[in-house]
Amino acid sequence: MNIRSKVSILKEFVSLQDGIVDEAKWILEKDGISTAAVDSAHIAMAEAVLPAEALIAYDPGSVVEFGVDLDKATEVLKLGDSTNEVAISADPLGQEKIPVISTWKIGNTVRKMKLLDPADLSVPKVPQVQLATNFVIRVDQLRKFLSAAEAISDNVSINGRKDKLTFLAEGDTDELEMILEGTDLVSGECSDSVR
Repeated sequence: MNIRSKVSILKEFVSLQDGIVDEAKWILEKDGISTAAVDSAHIAMAEAVLPAEALIAYDPGSVVEFGVDLDKATEVLKLGDSTNEVAISADPLGQEKIPVISTWKIGNTVRKMKLLDPADLSVPKVPQVQLATNFVIRVDQLRKFLSAAEAISDNVSINGRKDKLTFLAEGDTDELEMILEGTDLVSGECSDSVR
């Protein structure tokens, strides 16, 4: 297995899972890396795909899946900045083709990490939900809003109408609202008003 990526791309992929679980199973497919994670209370779930075309180089070789300690992966990725590349390699062992040790290289720093046995990690069943509403927004917009909303409320309401998406955080005395419409939305599709 050989993977090369911009550090910033892999940081995003890891952070999607890291807020929910400490360990994740990465499944290597010809078109990229996929994973799904659900927290122990079964409240939060994330499903992520890192497409091969988003990577600088991607060769899964004979490796099908492996387990990653996300805290360790985050530590390694902190060694680089957004301009750096990270190279991950591992050789499969045994008939199961499961790697045991991986090598993560950023610049002139190399870290060898023990990988987790994927058999010990479950991949949650992701429900297939057909929704009449579909909005795509930029991650940085949502991240800024949620960062500011943390000081106001523990929850956020999201309202959608035709080509408009509204996020609202209400506290006892303060309120924060973000309205995305027109060019603020990557895309949007909503037949009725939804909340």
